[in-house]
Amino acid sequence: MTTRSPTAASDLAARSTSMTSSGSGSGTGAANVVERCFNKLKQWRGLAMRSDKTARNHHSGQCLAATLHWAQTFSTMA
Repeated sequence: MTTRSPTAASDLAARSTSMTSSGSGSGTGAANVVERCFNKLKQWRGLAMRSDKTARNHHSGQCLAATLHWAQTFSTMA
């Protein structure tokens, strides 16, 4: 009786084709970046609770949080 290794070439090829056809292939990285950005923005208490009285103030808070997150991201890359 011969056993078949789960890492055989045919199994790896089948996994790679099934992953790309389901949409979890090359576009996953960009979606992950967007999801992490939204998670960072949710850390701001005022944005998460929507406690601002006007839409303008809420939008200003979103812009400020996004700008600070963007600046922090690029300052760590340099």
